[in-house]
Amino acid sequence: MRTLSFLLLSFFAAAAARAEEEAVQVYRTVHPSVVSLSNIEGNGTGVILDETGLILTNAHVVASPLPFKCTVDIARGDRIEKTVTFQRVRIVGMHPEKDLALVRIDPKEHKVRLSPVTMARAKAVPGQRVYALGNPSAGGQVLNKTITSGLLSGVDREVDGVRYYQVDAAINPGNSGGPLVNKAGEVLGIVTLKFMDVENVGFAIPVHDLAAKEFVPASQRKADPRKARESLVLAEKLAEKAEQLRAARGAQDEEVILLQAYAAYCFHTALAHDPANPAIYYNCGMLLRSIDRDEIAAAYLLQAIQLDPWHQTDDRSYRELGLALVKQERAAEAKLAWLEGIAKYPNASAKCREDIAIRWHEERNSYGAAVQAATILHLKDPLSRMEVASSIHSENSSRLDQNQRRQFDREVADLPRML
Repeated sequence: MRTLSFLLLSFFAAAAARAEEEAVQVYRTVHPSVVSLSNIEGNGTGVILDETGLILTNAHVVASPLPFKCTVDIARGDRIEKTVTFQRVRIVGMHPEKDLALVRIDPKEHKVRLSPVTMARAKAVPGQRVYALGNPSAGGQVLNKTITSGLLSGVDREVDGVRYYQVDAAINPGNSGGPLVNKAGEVLGIVTLKFMDVENVGFAIPVHDLAAKEFVPASQRKADPRKARESLVLAEKLAEKAEQLRAARGAQDEEVILLQAYAAYCFHTALAHDPANPAIYYNCGMLLRSIDRDEIAAAYLLQAIQLDPWHQTDDRSYRELGLALVKQERAAEAKLAWLEGIAKYPNASAKCREDIAIRWHEERNSYGAAVQAATILHLKDPLSRMEVASSIHSENSSRLDQNQRRQFDREVADLPRML
């Protein structure tokens, strides 16, 4: 019996050693081709396709109006020579239906040679051991270049009309866009985060039949407003829950950080489903404003305006953009946003007029403050705080010198004709 026990232990030890050796070899082969894509919103993963700098990732990873940077390990033989960060990252296409995108970096930016992956050209088979590489987030920290292994438990798992590889391992925020590879280091699929009712289940998008010509510019991607709305509703619920827990436990609580990461994933998924919809950018911006993420919110609000400068019927986009900029101590830019809102919606810009009147009052720009306050009083917009406008008007008009007073009186007299 002792001999049998010893043989069994020896067998399992040898099998474990072989599995460890295989994982080490896979990591050495693949990890120079795995990159980190990040901005101030968060991080994701991508994989280098060729030496010119073409990178494959998830569409939801790069569905953001904020600029990205790409961090790459440069290999020389079997060792990493250096790590470089590319500041110029360009989105070149999105898949019309799958959660995939192509981005490009230029090796000339750092005068380096990139290490492309080898793509598998045959469909994977259930039961084979697979490895996922990526940059998952945990406890608010990014764990660079992790490798996990599992079994490919299904090859045709359909979710929302798209077929996936299913693996018996959970996928965390940050892993999205990373490669799922076989023991030879060939990429079978691109890992993607999915919400499911079961734990320890991960998914990857098969790439054996993928062609670069299938990708289109983001503005031409097939829109799915229903899925976009569903993702946005879920993002709002997660962000609200995260904010409640943050108030009770603090910003560094692990559950708070995870909920915020999942909320961000849902934001980006909504945009990936309907990337040219200004209303989604506006709603994302407003939700980010509500949780004090003003730097990010400003980018979303600006993108909403740029996509369709007339998607609102009043000044609300410009007003909220200005407030987000003020929170970042960017008052000059905020005033420009408010003035553009006033110019575009002269009869429906009560809040922009109020905000800039208050700002000019604080800066002792008496003429500007008095004119905006007088206009608010003339329009009698129900959204305006008339007592605030009246106070600003009274205090600042009394400070005007003789020349300013004459010009002010002319502008006030012209209001019925101009508005």
